[in-house]
Amino acid sequence: MVNAEIDKRRSARADAHFTTSYGRIIEDAIVDRDITQTMNISEVGVLITTSRAFEPATNLSLKINLPAEPVNVTGTVIESRQLHSLIYLTRLEFSGIDEQKRKAIQQTVEYYSRKNRFQH
Repeated sequence: MVNAEIDKRRSARADAHFTTSYGRIIEDAIVDRDITQTMNISEVGVLITTSRAFEPATNLSLKINLPAEPVNVTGTVIESRQLHSLIYLTRLEFSGIDEQKRKAIQQTVEYYSRKNRFQH
């Protein structure tokens, strides 16, 4: 339902593709590393493509290569669903993000939101 999807969004997001590396956090180690791209991003979370499904509440370490500077954040999987045979859309909520990283993401979202608005 479209209204339910809109209601889930607590903050502005930008449809932008940034190279992102990720890996599952197990105890103090990062395993199952891979590289992907963002589909969209907001200051509270990100949608990425992954090569496998992840269970909800799985913690992933992410390095998102924003244009101004890369940010390293932790994301908690909200949902992971199959898009194609080996491609999954994985929705994550950032956890424990500091103000500097949140600000860098927020500025990026604002820039790409304005840019996309003027292109359409």
